[in-house]
Amino acid sequence: MSLVGLTTVGAWLFAASGVLALVGSAGASLGSPLSDVEGGHPPAQASPIPAYQTESLASITVARDLFRVDRRPAPAYDPGRASARPSAAEAKPTLVLSGIVWGDPALAIIEGIPGRDGPQVLRTGDVVASLTVRRIEPHRVVVVGRDTTWTLTVREP
Repeated sequence: MSLVGLTTVGAWLFAASGVLALVGSAGASLGSPLSDVEGGHPPAQASPIPAYQTESLASITVARDLFRVDRRPAPAYDPGRASARPSAAEAKPTLVLSGIVWGDPALAIIEGIPGRDGPQVLRTGDVVASLTVRRIEPHRVVVVGRDTTWTLTVREP
């Protein structure tokens, strides 16, 4: 017999043994519960396992906001607030570029950032008061935030 013939016969025997095992397991009964060897009586019923309270996981997840970085709930959506005019706290700031320091990395000195007193030294990618420094170029700095893009140039004395 050739190798191909032996392989084919082996594959058929393997499949047939699998089918026989399935038929045998389907026809076999599980029998009666285990009995005590000495008395012939079934063992005493063990206490049932209590059901796991899946609601507890959901309530913990909602209460602690596990998937938020600051672990606090998101502010509630208020459509009336979205259509209202921005307040003084939300007004767009007046940013001024005082200077650029070249080096590795380049630094921009920016004044007028909300919540900060005096000039701030920032690098590309820094985020301060929801404002992000996108690019620092030789004569200008691009800052993005609050639905606005600022292109700041160095102020002349």
